[in-house]
Amino acid sequence: MMLESRRLTENLNVTDGVLFFYDEGCAHCVTQQRAVETVTAQLAGALPVYQINVRRQPQVTRTWGVTSTPTLILAQAGQAVATYTHDLDAAQLRTVIHYYFGGIKMAEKKSESTETLHMVTGGSALSTGVCGPDGCEIDWNQAATKPTTQKKQAAHDHD
Repeated sequence: MMLESRRLTENLNVTDGVLFFYDEGCAHCVTQQRAVETVTAQLAGALPVYQINVRRQPQVTRTWGVTSTPTLILAQAGQAVATYTHDLDAAQLRTVIHYYFGGIKMAEKKSESTETLHMVTGGSALSTGVCGPDGCEIDWNQAATKPTTQKKQAAHDHD
């Protein structure tokens, strides 16, 4: 299901849900997306999960105060109750969902249905700024993604 940013904001003012802010140029987002999709299937429609592309939805990104990717926000009654700006694996994500939305039953088997996984798209060409080992900082003034170099990543891995 595709939602426009105005509709997304309206929905989140009246419902609970998980918001996953990502960028196509962010390697950490790919890892986080796998966990989000696994948990979405296990939720089997019990809680909506929104995937929000920060490049295409800058107004939604700013409204929720997101400054880096990946970012997960758990919302209740349209308000952020928890924000995670680092990778959570599927087990950790299930744990925080149970903590904030206790009583949500997870499906026993992984469902192929993605009915409650909403990809939010738009038309902006917002760019992620500098990407590093903890994610990508959003640079609202730049037009291109600046990935960190292999050399910098290797040096950080040895710290």
